[in-house]
Amino acid sequence: MLDLPAFRSSRKWWPAALFDESMPPGRVRAEDWLSPTVSGVTIIRNEDDPEGGVVATLEPNEVVEFVWHEERGSVEITLMPDGTWSLDDPRDDRTVDMFQPEGAGPVDLPPSARIAASNWFAWDEDYETCMDTMDEFAKALADMSAPVAADGVRITVDMGFWSQGVKFRVSADGTTLEALNG
Repeated sequence: MLDLPAFRSSRKWWPAALFDESMPPGRVRAEDWLSPTVSGVTIIRNEDDPEGGVVATLEPNEVVEFVWHEERGSVEITLMPDGTWSLDDPRDDRTVDMFQPEGAGPVDLPPSARIAASNWFAWDEDYETCMDTMDEFAKALADMSAPVAADGVRITVDMGFWSQGVKFRVSADGTTLEALNG
């Protein structure tokens, strides 16, 4: 599992059952999704659902899966008509490492390494087009956009990393999760 400590502060969790193109805001910890009831059952609820949608009902010791996302910042690229791209401005003003606490120093990753450490790419003006690699993203955006000028167009690409499913066991009281290996 990819773990870059510099980006961990942006990590948000979701129940895997909610992993879709339209999701409620993520939570800082997977446990933040748990709502134990007096009957000993734990509910995972999507508060953004107008009907208060119950995503899952869990028993003590049941195994549940969550996914997490970390922001990887933004980069400026020049998108060419054929879907190829080149990295332009390595320090976009919304890049995560520009907001490190004073004295913490910059993240030790150049933009090209952040691109390599990401598996989610989206145009900052339209999150409807997102892909797993920068190459796939640039090709798809060029194919779907109005004609791109022969000398290319400069765009900002937001990047992130989505985890694979992480399994947890629900505690006996339904308030905590124990990470399971494997």
